[in-house]
Amino acid sequence: MEISQTAQNVLRVLTAVGSGERRAVDITRATGQNRTVVARMLATLLEEEYVRREGFEYHPGPALTRLTRAPGLSLVSRARAVL
Repeated sequence: MEISQTAQNVLRVLTAVGSGERRAVDITRATGQNRTVVARMLATLLEEEYVRREGFEYHPGPALTRLTRAPGLSLVSRARAVL
């Protein structure tokens, strides 16, 4: 199956943010992507609330929290099914 390089790059940015890379320069370094491209991705993720910004730092945003609370994704309910 063919994958989307753009989607993969956005996911790498989100992974970097979730792994503790907070500043755009650190995210750029961690992902190996172009600085301008990372800035545009972060602007889009910020607009869609997948990241939030505090000063020069980016953090996981409320849209990610909503995703983790989506039906069928609950770690507790999955664990109960196995136990």
